[in-house]
Amino acid sequence: MALLGEQELQHVAQGALAASEADQTEVLIQSGTAALTRFANSYIHQNVEESDLNIRARAVIGKRIGVAATDVVTAEGVREVIQRASSLARLQEENRDFVSLPGPKPQATVDAYLEPTAAFGPVERAAVVKEICEAAGRAHLVAAGAFRATCSETAVANSLSVWATTARPPPMPTRSSWA
Repeated sequence: MALLGEQELQHVAQGALAASEADQTEVLIQSGTAALTRFANSYIHQNVEESDLNIRARAVIGKRIGVAATDVVTAEGVREVIQRASSLARLQEENRDFVSLPGPKPQATVDAYLEPTAAFGPVERAAVVKEICEAAGRAHLVAAGAFRATCSETAVANSLSVWATTARPPPMPTRSSWA
């Protein structure tokens, strides 16, 4: 299961923030891979893996706030989501209670990454499902269900120098298809 890693997430975030003309801007980037093995009648019938990357942008113009999201993480897609958030902000009524996006503060390090989970591929999932189906068979039962493994990362950045992420550097070079 591949993740972008902190360096690539920061690159995407910086590109998004640079594209904004709002007074303040925030981007939330979520990336990950989910793999699923489905089984019924005590045998595997589906094995799928899906990777996803999306950006949520919040633009602040005065006290007006607009939010937009995209899964088109190309340079053009990032510019468009930032522009859409700004356009939506201009259409909103002022939020009298809004003061500011948060500024930078010390962040606790979160290391929730587990290499065994990231490396848990279709062969490993099939082995677990096999154990379940064999146990069901010994009990004269029929097994059905799904076995899922996921790996994800999240990053938040804003125009007030906030940067926080759950990412850790990937073990292999990343692609930079959005730039």
